[in-house]
Amino acid sequence: MGDYNKIKHQAGKVVLLFLFFCLFFSCKKDTPTDTLVIDPVDTVSTINTGDSIIIGNPINMIVKKYDDTLHTPYISSSKSYPFDVDNNGTNDFSFYLSVFHSSACGLIMNSSINCLNSSYLLNGFYTTDTFFLHKEINMVIDSTGPYYYNVTIKNIYTFHSISSNDSIVNILPYMFKISPRITGEYVIKNQSFKSDSIPLNTQACTFFPTIHVSNDTLYTIYNRNLSNQYSFPTGSIKYIGIKIIDSTGKPKLGWIKINAYPSSIIRFESAIQK
Repeated sequence: MGDYNKIKHQAGKVVLLFLFFCLFFSCKKDTPTDTLVIDPVDTVSTINTGDSIIIGNPINMIVKKYDDTLHTPYISSSKSYPFDVDNNGTNDFSFYLSVFHSSACGLIMNSSINCLNSSYLLNGFYTTDTFFLHKEINMVIDSTGPYYYNVTIKNIYTFHSISSNDSIVNILPYMFKISPRITGEYVIKNQSFKSDSIPLNTQACTFFPTIHVSNDTLYTIYNRNLSNQYSFPTGSIKYIGIKIIDSTGKPKLGWIKINAYPSSIIRFESAIQK
């Protein structure tokens, strides 16, 4: 009788242990199924729909492809290339390029981007430009020539100082310049924008020398204007942030994708919020 009770007790323990494991694994199986029933947040539909956009991301954007090269038709000419970014039938911006030649200056190449009405704006920043004069003086004594002293003076005007001895000619506050942007950066509604004609690149010009004589001294003066106030990056793909105010007064953000060169601009695409 004792052995029987012992066997019965052990059998009961086995049954209880079996039921415990069945219940345990049943619960483990059901729990993940319940926790995975989660409504996903639809992040795709909200990209580029608010007060900021991600440059280069086409989601919720009207993207226009151009893939053309803008240039002047010949030397000593200029040309404008207007384009419509929001497909409303009216041109919004234009690129302007000019190439001129003179015997004194050689080739002078300039480029700019223009807003064609006040509701279309360009993303950039305000800065203060300082105009410097860098002076180089060289004197040669010539005891056999008509002038004992031969003095050469080079006046170089530039927006970037060349040496610590440069003098300041002028200070220009509140100068607006285009911000060169790259893929993945944000254009935000409350950043600085301006509707204007804004240079991208301006080039240098060297003028004819002027000659002055004073007693036994000959002065030869060269004036060179390094018009480097505007220097948008060249030879690499950059974006220009834009903002338009539609007919309802709502601002929309976008970009213009280009590769700028001194005498031409490769225009890839434009984009604006839907």
